[in-house]
Amino acid sequence: MVYVQNMSRIIFCTLLLAAGCSEDATTAGTTQVAASSVSASTSGAGGQGGTPGVGGAAGSGGAPMLPERLVLSGLASGTVGMETVTCDLEGEMIDLALDGNDVTGFFSGEFLRRVEVGQNAFQFEPLVAGPALIDRLTGSAADLYLVGDQPTDAKPYWLEIEVLHAEEVAPYEFEGGWSCAPLEIDGNPPDFTATVTGTFRLAPP
Repeated sequence: MVYVQNMSRIIFCTLLLAAGCSEDATTAGTTQVAASSVSASTSGAGGQGGTPGVGGAAGSGGAPMLPERLVLSGLASGTVGMETVTCDLEGEMIDLALDGNDVTGFFSGEFLRRVEVGQNAFQFEPLVAGPALIDRLTGSAADLYLVGDQPTDAKPYWLEIEVLHAEEVAPYEFEGGWSCAPLEIDGNPPDFTATVTGTFRLAPP
């Protein structure tokens, strides 16, 4: 949900999936956005050393087992001019399966972007859910597709997190940096200018 707070004034904008609000937040009451699916390459480098299974022991050939779920956590914060911005990524990826060397599944979570100027605060809390993909690239690099395929005219917030670039620091443990960009929504304060950076981790609990 989006909470635009200025003393007694609160405006709600409900999101079912990762996409920007389709109406201006100063006039929209409740806007529902249809779910979008992941559209990304599922080709990978191929299996390495056997076929991982599900659980906690090694698969055939000594390859690490595919965990039951992966948990996402991420923080980004900073002050840009008069705006103090705090962002958060929280969620989990379940129903994990291998597609070649890549990992598919279903991601659901709750994100947050809060912009504060003085005593006024703009808070955006979207709920996201849908198909997800971990595209393993060359070496330890990986691209995480957790919020669906975004249109080119989506809000900067969604375009920045459409693909999260990561390194696989251990089997099924992914870490990287991310940018929390503006939503380009009028409010008090409006959210057009401040981008802050931070780190994230997607790994077994």
